[in-house]
Amino acid sequence: MYGRPILKLFKMKNTGIELIAQERKGVIEKGYGNFDSEYTKEELLDAANAIILQEARLWPWNETLFPHYMRKPRVEQLAIAGQFIAAEIDRLQALEG
Repeated sequence: MYGRPILKLFKMKNTGIELIAQERKGVIEKGYGNFDSEYTKEELLDAANAIILQEARLWPWNETLFPHYMRKPRVEQLAIAGQFIAAEIDRLQALEG
């Protein structure tokens, strides 16, 4: 059992990091990533926390969007939350030059 790759063990299609990367790539391709630099008050992290904790009160933007995320399967929710964290990392790195 320990010799088998974990993906075979759980019959996963993608790893968590792959799902997050796919989500981030999709956001960037749709042009939404162009706005990341505008969120200077940790809104991206607040959005990630809201999704992770499933707490609408933490959602930093239009409250009508939050239920949309809560209807998604949990793995997809976590990939979206990871994407928000990746977006914050990208934003901070862009500031550093």
